[in-house]
Amino acid sequence: MASVNQNFTKWEGDTFIIQFTINDAEANLTDYKAYWACSPITTSLAPSYVDVNSPKAIIKTTTGDFGGIGGITYQETDKFRVSITSSDTLDIGAGTGSFYHELTLADNNGDNSIVVSSGIFTMQFPLFPAGNRT
Repeated sequence: MASVNQNFTKWEGDTFIIQFTINDAEANLTDYKAYWACSPITTSLAPSYVDVNSPKAIIKTTTGDFGGIGGITYQETDKFRVSITSSDTLDIGAGTGSFYHELTLADNNGDNSIVVSSGIFTMQFPLFPAGNRT
């Protein structure tokens, strides 16, 4: 079952790690592929709210999977860690501070893909802007 309402807030330009713990896994997750994405919230794409074609989307995967983007590591027996760098968050939120995010896992064959976590990522903007915003 997916963990919904996994909401968090960060500041534009932050570097951080999002850790997802999979509590009800019935299989060993060692060889599973992970895909995490977020994009500005839009209801036009329902039921999936992540627009991976948005220039403001952030996409991370386990290394070599889903096109080899990287940024997700497997930890222990039930944890996936998504690394977000400051360059991932600079300038993407101008005009939009709320992003829908989703973590999906799939077995090594790409079968049995399932959303395991979703929620809202709220980006705050510092008083003294980072990046290229003025």
